[in-house]
Amino acid sequence: MRFELQRKEKEIREISRILQGLLMKSRDERRVWLQENEDLMINLAEEFVDESLYKLDGAQLDNETLELSVQVMTELRKTLGLFETVITGNEELEA
Repeated sequence: MRFELQRKEKEIREISRILQGLLMKSRDERRVWLQENEDLMINLAEEFVDESLYKLDGAQLDNETLELSVQVMTELRKTLGLFETVITGNEELEA
């Protein structure tokens, strides 16, 4: 369970890094990138939904695993904010 959570956290951070790079581009550049990578963005959105619905039902969680679960969900939440900002082009949403 811990390894899976660590892997998910690493994946989410990498996606977050990519989204932050996109935010450095102009709105027009982002719009072009989004049009060219529409399938990728749809897959990312679906992945985020799957991750946000990730359940730990029935798992025996020790304190370390529970803390890691909270970290993963926190990273996911931040990354969802970045994702929304990139998609909508509204930088005010990032905060």
